[in-house]
Amino acid sequence: MNIFSPLNTRWLPGAASGTILAGLLVVLWPESGGAVVLASSLASLPLILRGLDIAAREHALSPAGLLARGALLRPANLISLARLGLGVLVGVSGGLYSLSGGAGLGPLAAVLAILVCLSFIMDGFDGLAARLEVRQAMKNTGEKATGTGLSPTELVARRAVGAWLDMETDSLLFFLYALLLVVLTPVPPVFLAVGLFRYVFGLLYSLPPWKLQVRPWFSWTAKTIAAVVQVCLCLLFLLEAGLVVSSPRWLWLACVYLPLGLLGFSFATEGILRLHGFSALGTSGHLAGLLHSFVVYQCIPGRQARLRRLSSIFMKPGDLAIDVGAHLGNRVRAWRSMGVRVVAVEPQRSCAAVLANWFGTDPGVTLYPGALGATPGELELRVSRAHPTLSSVSGDWVDRRSRHRDFCG
Repeated sequence: MNIFSPLNTRWLPGAASGTILAGLLVVLWPESGGAVVLASSLASLPLILRGLDIAAREHALSPAGLLARGALLRPANLISLARLGLGVLVGVSGGLYSLSGGAGLGPLAAVLAILVCLSFIMDGFDGLAARLEVRQAMKNTGEKATGTGLSPTELVARRAVGAWLDMETDSLLFFLYALLLVVLTPVPPVFLAVGLFRYVFGLLYSLPPWKLQVRPWFSWTAKTIAAVVQVCLCLLFLLEAGLVVSSPRWLWLACVYLPLGLLGFSFATEGILRLHGFSALGTSGHLAGLLHSFVVYQCIPGRQARLRRLSSIFMKPGDLAIDVGAHLGNRVRAWRSMGVRVVAVEPQRSCAAVLANWFGTDPGVTLYPGALGATPGELELRVSRAHPTLSSVSGDWVDRRSRHRDFCG
């Protein structure tokens, strides 16, 4: 799924905004805690299902087909959905208990603590099932060998959705369990940041849409940190439920504050890596020009919708379009959302790098980092650093435009 996936541009900002608002309500008005826990828990399941629906449409699958094939036929996805159900059950139970006037985890303590630990233990089986499936898929080729009746394209879509479902389930459980601890136990409100890290940074990273090229060492570090946070959450529930006796004070403090430090380090490192990748595109002046183009072509409300309406006169899903001078891909984005396959031609190195970052993994987009002409050969590209969209291989055009008062400088 590319950087302009509806999951990133519509689902994530909406989900993140709602989650952050719920966290702020608990911090600012603690008396609303039980109601927020209950509402967040009840809203989480349809929210995830809505995300699956968006993912299905993005991959040209029916929502029912995706849920039946992508979510129900995959053992890993079945485990993710079961974990999600456990999280909702824990949140609803804790929210109702809090609304009834209960203080602390109360008589639900042992049950809730066991369910929390079980949900994170299942995370390990989730990953194991996914790895086994990948190994089996590498051995089998073709539609019949999979034993599911799915085409290779559908299998790719199903696995992409499965990875998203696993990540969002993890994030949601972090939030619900952190929220429950803050509302029902003496755990300080700052611990709620553990559940909000993913959504705050996800919303922040969706504003400058630069896709992180994950490095092996960072992937290992991020996964290790997530595992440590899961252990800390489980320990906190066991401690607050009284299932771990004679525990030292430092253990409780470590379970509260260690996740904050580790998650802060992980997301800050990711931000630095994103900025480093973006800064490699050129000088500060050229980056400012790229940013200006991005705002003009991608961020003006309604511009993408108008482009889709115009394009629908000439194109239909499955057609092939060629975008000559793709620049930052505003037409590529619009056409892909219509189900049109695209060949994007762009000679500027920085713009071609941006297109590769955004659309390089999209099988419906073919990128050509060069110019088109009547015969093979090479031409000099006149690059406008401040306004990259005005770059051209036509020296006469550049000279004429540079003398025009509207293009001064």
